[in-house]
Amino acid sequence: MPLVLSGCQKLELEVDVPGCIKNKIREFKNSDITCEEGASVTRYNFQNKIVYVFSPGNCIADGRAKVYGEACDELCYLGGLAGNLECQGEVFYLNVTNETIVWKN
Repeated sequence: MPLVLSGCQKLELEVDVPGCIKNKIREFKNSDITCEEGASVTRYNFQNKIVYVFSPGNCIADGRAKVYGEACDELCYLGGLAGNLECQGEVFYLNVTNETIVWKN
């Protein structure tokens, strides 16, 4: 009987990221909330920090994207039922620079 260790699968990323973010991407990739298509993790500069947006894709009409800092601290969420656009007191997408796709399906 073959043994499969999913935690040991190589994760193909577009750029280098901190270890805890890699772990979060592995969890996200295999999560029930992640759509089969259109899901992504994108890196931005926001409020003089590097942040990562975990977007589940378009299969969930009111899905929300979580925003994490480099130390895997959850900063906010975007979207959801309320259509939230703010993160830490600022409209997120009006105040980001250096968009870089880290992972997508």
